[in-house]
Amino acid sequence: MHHNQTELHSTSEIAHAFAETFQSNNSNANYEENFLNFKNETENNITINPYPQPDNAEYNHPFNIKELHLALHNCNSKSPGPDDIPFTFLKNLSDNAINTLLAIFNLIWNNGIFPNQWRQALVIPILKPDKDKFNILSYRPISLISTLSKLLEKMINKRLVWFLETNKKFTKQQCGFRKNHSTHDVLATLHTDITESIIKKQHLILIALDIEKAYDMVWKKKVLSSLQKWNITGNMLAFIHNFLLDRKIQVKLGNTLSEHLDIENGLPQGSSISVTLFLVAINDIFNNIKPPIKCTLFADDCNIYCRGANIKTTVALLQTALKALSDWSSITGFKFSPAKTHCIIFNNKKKMKQSIMYT
Repeated sequence: MHHNQTELHSTSEIAHAFAETFQSNNSNANYEENFLNFKNETENNITINPYPQPDNAEYNHPFNIKELHLALHNCNSKSPGPDDIPFTFLKNLSDNAINTLLAIFNLIWNNGIFPNQWRQALVIPILKPDKDKFNILSYRPISLISTLSKLLEKMINKRLVWFLETNKKFTKQQCGFRKNHSTHDVLATLHTDITESIIKKQHLILIALDIEKAYDMVWKKKVLSSLQKWNITGNMLAFIHNFLLDRKIQVKLGNTLSEHLDIENGLPQGSSISVTLFLVAINDIFNNIKPPIKCTLFADDCNIYCRGANIKTTVALLQTALKALSDWSSITGFKFSPAKTHCIIFNNKKKMKQSIMYT
């Protein structure tokens, strides 16, 4: 195995190299210097206060046995994490044991306790398709988190999603990981607009954008600040705050374990609540993009497009939209990948007279 032009021989050396490589995916070094300065200054002015006043919101109530049974029913039998407890074990607990587990979860929920072991993820390196198996960079991480933590997170996430959907907090363009939404919504919208533009002999220009390391580089304090601005407080905000703090990874290679390494940014892989928090993190991406520009969003897969009879006018409008996205990325830490950004032009012409450039 080799990494950074160095040959690695012992299993412990290789496990350590994997851990450092996966840790770097979430490092502050991935941020632009200007954003990192902005982030540090902004965080000094952000105070997360879960309990500004007595909070009797329904989503902060103690959990009941029905919620626990439902969460257990929806759990699959994937490999356990650091606690080494399989879901099959939990699903076969006696009624008394289930009631005891519920009492423990409510103790954690009501008192803002978060077990340190739950902050740790066990990471298994998986070789990417058609890659050199002797190169550390050819592997992607699969994270396993504690089974008990995943179970409680499912219960909490169901309440969080209920609040966000009921109060219409998600941008209407977001079709990813939401009930009654799917890629079909995005495709139907695009198909309708493309068809209409061709019928009207217009040009429709679409730009598909890709965000680099989107999940790994989420600015955690911004997510907490957004939830607080949406009046999410009490046990819910306290749990999410604790959930995001002091995360660590440990690579497992056969029977060898690396040391624990700190994770600076991003959301824990393998958690249901992380998916919802990612939607919160990216929710304002289109805030400063105005008609006639249209947008679609499926998790972090975003498209902007515009149609019109005059192609130069259409291009100018899209340039303005791209500038708005660039400004958004400069205050969120997300980075768009130029290499994975694509432009497609739809019209009824067989040949374009000139090329179109975007900056």
